[in-house]
Amino acid sequence: MKKIILILLILFGISACDKHSAQENLDLGLSYYKGDKNIEQDYDKAFKFLKKSTNQGNLDAQHKLAGMYLYGTGVKRDSKKGMDLYEDAAEKGHIQSQITIGNAYLAGDGVPKDFDKAVQWFTRAADQNDYFATFLLGLIHQNVDNKKSLEWYKKASVYKEDKGRSLKFIKLFLEKWKFYLTFLAVLLMCNEITGGFHLGNNSRQSTCKS
Repeated sequence: MKKIILILLILFGISACDKHSAQENLDLGLSYYKGDKNIEQDYDKAFKFLKKSTNQGNLDAQHKLAGMYLYGTGVKRDSKKGMDLYEDAAEKGHIQSQITIGNAYLAGDGVPKDFDKAVQWFTRAADQNDYFATFLLGLIHQNVDNKKSLEWYKKASVYKEDKGRSLKFIKLFLEKWKFYLTFLAVLLMCNEITGGFHLGNNSRQSTCKS
């Protein structure tokens, strides 16, 4: 039913996009961004509707729009604009944007590498009971502060009870190359801070048990 409504909006409502709700503009933008058998992929139109939704206050749209600016998809590439949009959405409590900013600081992607700022942004997402951010905080604190690492892992194990959401989120990150970049950055960061990311028989083994 939702797809039928989207198709009708696309066929009859494009000229009246000002009348669309923020959610409708987001749905239209995502439909044009992805494309399918009923809707031809069109980044220009995707950008138009996502920007409209962003201006209406939709943070999901703003997050997607930030990525389009960052990578020059459907618009001239503007890394600063992309990061500014991510950070603005993150400041307003958008979890995905908080994690994206954390990733950026952890890997030095578009911003100077800053472990403390990465931890701050991951913590803000974790404070909203986000499983992935909480687990990642446990990971990046290993060998730095094992007690704190264990505390984050314990919190993550509680949040993981929402298995459907957790698995969906992990699948999303596995499909994105930045997941691998983030994991590599974690290993490199731990190596820089501790002189090595060791997997020996120490107290960290208990943090990995469920």
